[in-house]
Amino acid sequence: MGDIDKREPNSSICIRPIDPCIRPDEIKDEFKEFGEIKDVRVPIDFDTREPRGFAYVDFKEVESAIEARDIINGRILFNRKVQVYYSNGTKKSYPSLLLRC
Repeated sequence: MGDIDKREPNSSICIRPIDPCIRPDEIKDEFKEFGEIKDVRVPIDFDTREPRGFAYVDFKEVESAIEARDIINGRILFNRKVQVYYSNGTKKSYPSLLLRC
C-alpha cells in the first residue's frame, strides 16, 4: 500500500472495500465501540452516483482511530476482508449517498 502505510495516525480512518449497499449508520454501529464518532462518510462517484467502495470514519479522539485501525484492519466486515488506514487529513465534499439496494 506504499504511502498509505506511512501516514501518521489521526482521528480519521478509511475502510475499504465496503459493500455498496452498506449505509453510514451501519458503519457507525460497527465502530462506535472504539469511541465517539463525529462523522461517517461513504463517497459516491460524481458521474455514476454509485458508492466508490470505501468509507471514512471520523472519531473525536485520535486514540479511538488508532484502536479501530489496529483491531479491524484485515478482518471481515460486512462480508468483506477490509483494509483500514489513516486518512490523509484532506476532507473533501462528496455528494450524498444514494442507495439502490
